[in-house]
Order: sequence, then C-alpha cells, then structure tokens
Amino acid sequence: MTIKTNPHRLLRGFCYALFILLLSVAGQTPGAIPAIWGARPLLAVPLTVCAAAVTGPGGGGAAGLFTGFLWDAYSPDRPAGYHALLLMLLGCAVGLLFKLRLRRNLFMLMIVMAGALAVVGGPDWLLWPATRSGAALLYTWAVTPILYWIIRLISHIRNKRHRKAHTWKSAQDTAASSP
Repeated sequence: MTIKTNPHRLLRGFCYALFILLLSVAGQTPGAIPAIWGARPLLAVPLTVCAAAVTGPGGGGAAGLFTGFLWDAYSPDRPAGYHALLLMLLGCAVGLLFKLRLRRNLFMLMIVMAGALAVVGGPDWLLWPATRSGAALLYTWAVTPILYWIIRLISHIRNKRHRKAHTWKSAQDTAASSP
C-alpha cells in the first residue's frame, strides 16, 4: 500500500516550519525584535495558537511541538521538553476548539490567545519568579494579529493553488467522460 502525499500540503508545512524557525531565531536574537518596557514577546505561543486556529488540531500540535523544542533550546533553566509538551497540548486543544466550537476570526483568536497566555505564563509566573513580566505577556498578545494574518496568508496560498489544480482536474475528468 502506498501513501499519496499532497505536494501543496508539504509546501505549506515547509513554509510554516521556516516561518516558525525564522521567528524563533529572531525572538532570541538581541535587537532583532524591539523591546518595549524591557520586555520581548514570547513568539512561540502566538505561533502555536495561530497555526492551530488555521490548520486544526494536528497542525497545531505539530507547530506546538516544533516551537516548544526551539523554545526549550533557548531556555536552559527549564526542564527539557517542558515547553514542547505544554505547547503541543495547547496547540491540539486550540485546534480542536476552533474546529468544533469557535468561528475562525480575529476576535475569537484574541480571546483564546489571552487564555493561552494565562496557561503558559501562569506556571512561569509561579515556578520561576525571575521571569515575571506582565509586559512580555501583553506585548505577545499585541503582536498576535500580525502573526495570524501571515499564517493565514500562507494557508491561503496553498488553498488557492489546490483549488486551481482541483478545478482543472475536474474539468479534465468531465471532458474525458463526455462523448
């Protein structure tokens, strides 16, 4: 039995991975993203939530696992795999929430993002007092719409190409079956 893969789906996954890698490196590079009130945004959380809202629970879990591993690589004071597990579960939960119950729009995403920041920032606030920064959480929440539109743009490029290929194939099948 062979597994057929959709090249557009692979391209979209590659674009998401490249975007996540680029922003993770930029988020950890001093001066790449400006600090406001001495705080920088936690880009792993909105990347996971936005990817989950657009792609669903599978893509959200994969994005959360990837961003979490990248975040764990830059934070030696946390247990290994802590952020990877937390963001993977968060991505799956948010993906299911948007797939089953919520409409996919910016207003609902911002509400879910506030809850996601509470889930991720809560343990950090309690267990690691040196990282207590409400400004970083607020900055992260404010940056979310920009990341959402970019991730949505990546998704639309893939869908537009897929629709064109599908429409052409359907027209070709219809022409071949007519006498």
